[in-house]
Amino acid sequence: MAAAFREIWSNWGVDEAANGAPGIIVPLRRSNLVQLVDGKNLNLFPSSKTITFKEHDKRALLDKVAAENMLIAALAPEAAMAAMMAGTVKVMVADTRVFEISGSARVGLGAKIDAKAPGASRAAATLNVLVLEEKPVKVAIRQVRTGGTAANPTFHSKLSFDPKRLLAEMNALWKPQANVVFSLVPSTPAEVDEAEVAKLLGSQASTAPLPRDVDMSKLWPAFAKLHVPKADMTMFLVERASANTDKVLGAAKPQAKIALVGDNRSERTMAHEAGHILGSFSGPAGWADYGHQGTDPRLLMRAGGAAWKIPFEHVKSYFNTRY
Repeated sequence: MAAAFREIWSNWGVDEAANGAPGIIVPLRRSNLVQLVDGKNLNLFPSSKTITFKEHDKRALLDKVAAENMLIAALAPEAAMAAMMAGTVKVMVADTRVFEISGSARVGLGAKIDAKAPGASRAAATLNVLVLEEKPVKVAIRQVRTGGTAANPTFHSKLSFDPKRLLAEMNALWKPQANVVFSLVPSTPAEVDEAEVAKLLGSQASTAPLPRDVDMSKLWPAFAKLHVPKADMTMFLVERASANTDKVLGAAKPQAKIALVGDNRSERTMAHEAGHILGSFSGPAGWADYGHQGTDPRLLMRAGGAAWKIPFEHVKSYFNTRY
């Protein structure tokens, strides 16, 4: 078996499928963990003095992590949920070594760690290293109000929701993999202008209620007006979202910095919609939407439903360029 760097958790910032060599996301002035398989006699050589490593006893380390997660579960349920979403620990074979990789400065592209046998000039395994500064993202989560009174409103979404939990779900995927950290911008419920709805739906009536299936492709201008100015993105909670009549768990309009999230959402839906907004940009050729990235069942941004993995190459090119 050839030596190789591999992930320990399934969505904790190590990408075994990165171009050229596996890649690891290391938060600036913090650390991340990686395992080296079949590297019993290899020595590590970072390309920069600001990248350091420490080898851990793997069993003691994993026992410590498990104990800390149990403590988190007792003290902060929403944090425990985020920890559990970190994925399962991969099975470690007997010769696996565990390393903690740290970065004390931004080093730019091309940083790496080579694992070499004593006296060898060529690396037996290479790990690309990206030391990232934290990217803060402010998100507003708004219920869509459809009537009632201020004291007893009625909402389009039929589910109760916990903003802190929704925020923890997003951070559970984005913080370890891209050092993108979401914070909540408090906001009031959103009331969509029914005259605007009628106009956008082509109704002959002067007003029209918001349909049960809210089609982002037609109704996004009505929601764009309700984007919270202090937020980097606004998520609107509706009963059901659609996109060009296709029933979906959520739908985003990146250029307007908005997304619709339905009652059928999973714990990854908001993180997925945030990815469309974070990855889109205005460039020399105009506006470019970051769309679905194939059907790989591991991908957060895959077509057909969100999973968990955010590729190393996409972190550095789209989501967090603070290196």
